[in-house]
Amino acid sequence: MHVLMRRVGIALLMAASGGLIGTAYAGNDLPRAQKQNIAVAESVRNATYVGSQACAGCHPKDHAAWKASWHANMHREVRPAIVIADFNDRQITYLGVEVDTPDKKRAKISPTIRLNRDGDNFSVTLIDKDDAANNQTWPIGYVFGGNWNQHFEARVGNVYYPTPMRWIVEDGQWTTRPFNDLWWIADGTPDGRPRKSEEMAKTKTGDATCDGCHTTGYNATKDKELSFPTGFRPGDVDLAQRVDFWNFAANPKNFWSNGHASKNRQQLHDGEFSKHRAAGVTCITCHDTHSSRTGYAQVRLEKNALCAQCHQASAAMVEGSVMAKMGVGCVDCHMAKLANRSDPTAKNKDHWDASAHTMAVIQPADAERMKMKSSCDACHAGADRAVKGDALSRQQNEVRSKIAEVERVIGNQEKSGRNVVQARKLAATVTQDGGASAHNPQRALATLDEAAKAASP
Repeated sequence: MHVLMRRVGIALLMAASGGLIGTAYAGNDLPRAQKQNIAVAESVRNATYVGSQACAGCHPKDHAAWKASWHANMHREVRPAIVIADFNDRQITYLGVEVDTPDKKRAKISPTIRLNRDGDNFSVTLIDKDDAANNQTWPIGYVFGGNWNQHFEARVGNVYYPTPMRWIVEDGQWTTRPFNDLWWIADGTPDGRPRKSEEMAKTKTGDATCDGCHTTGYNATKDKELSFPTGFRPGDVDLAQRVDFWNFAANPKNFWSNGHASKNRQQLHDGEFSKHRAAGVTCITCHDTHSSRTGYAQVRLEKNALCAQCHQASAAMVEGSVMAKMGVGCVDCHMAKLANRSDPTAKNKDHWDASAHTMAVIQPADAERMKMKSSCDACHAGADRAVKGDALSRQQNEVRSKIAEVERVIGNQEKSGRNVVQARKLAATVTQDGGASAHNPQRALATLDEAAKAASP
C-alpha cells in the first residue's frame, strides 16, 4: 500500500539548517543552467517539505502570484467552486473499450457511467445494465487542473484512483473514450461489469501512477511499483539515471518518427533536440514558475520579445516581413502545435493543443515524408500548404546560393587588399539570422545584393 502525504499545490523545500532554497533574477537577465555539476549541500539532502505558506513571510508578492498560478492549483480537494465539468446527472457510454477477462485475456465492451452531483458532493457511478446489483458508486475526492483539461480522482475504500472520465475545457465536453480501463472486467455481456473495490489493482492507484508528479511532498512506504522516480532534490543532476525516458522506439504512439513528441508532457524530451539545451536554456529561462501574471504559459515576457532577447538578428530580419504583417509570431512556427493533450470529444476528434519544444520548423515536404504534422498546418492545408512549403524551400535555396556567391566576392576582394568591412557587415545580418533567412527571404536577398555591390570594385 502506498502512503501519500498529500500537499494541495506546491510545497517549499526547507533545508535542515533553516534556510530557504531559491534564486532571484533581476530585470530581463534570464536565468541559464550551470554547465558544471552542482554540489548539493548535506543540509538540502536532509531537507523536509514544510509547505508553501512558509514562503509567504519573506516572499509575500511571489507567494501571492504563485498562489494564483496553475502550479499551485493543479491537485486540489474537490469543492464546487473549482469543478467546471458537468456532473448534472450526465450519462456517458464508451464504445469498444478493451478490458481484461477473468482469465487475463482481452475483450471489447461498451460500458456506461453516470455522473452525479448532490449539493457539494460529486460522484461517479459505474453501471451494469444487465444487473443493477453490480453498480458501483464512488465519491470524487480530488480535482486535477482545469486550464486545458479537468480530471478527477475517486475514493474507493481508503485509496484514490484516476477516474475514467475527463473534461475538455476547450470543447466544454467529456471525452468520448475513457482515460483508463481499470474500472471494468469483461463478463461476456456487451457492457462488462464494474469492478468491486477488492478487485481494483493496487498498482493503479493515484498514489502509484499520478500523484508523484502532481503533488509535492510525496512520501511512499514502497517505491517498487511507482510510475515515477522519487528522492530527487534541488541541485541533483542525475535525473536521467533515475528514470528511463520514452522514445519513438519504445513508445511510438507518443512520438513522431523523427523522435519529436506527438503527445503532451514531453517538453523536456523535445528540448533535447534543440540548441537551447547546449546554450544552457532550461524551462525557467522562459517560464516563471511563481507567476500567473504573464498568461497561462507563465512566460517571463511577451513571447516575441522573449525570443528577441537572444535572437536579435532574427528579430531584425523578420521585421516588416509578410509573416510579421499578418501577425505571425516566433512561436507560431518554431513552437507549432504538433502534439495533442486532449482526447476526442463529440465536438472535436483531434485536438492539436500542445506546443512543440524542439524549436524546429517542420516544413510540409518533410512532414509528408515523416508522416507527421507540419509547422504550417495551423494556417495552410491541402494544396495551399504544399505550394507555400515548396515556395519557401526554393527561396531558402536561393538565399543559400546567394550567400555562397557573396562570400566568394568578398573573399576575392580581401585577397586583393580591398576593404570590405561594410560588405561583411551587410552579409552578417543574413548569415547570423540562420535558417537561410526563412524569416524574410526577400529582404535577405536584397541585403545580399547590397553586400555584393559594396564589395565590388
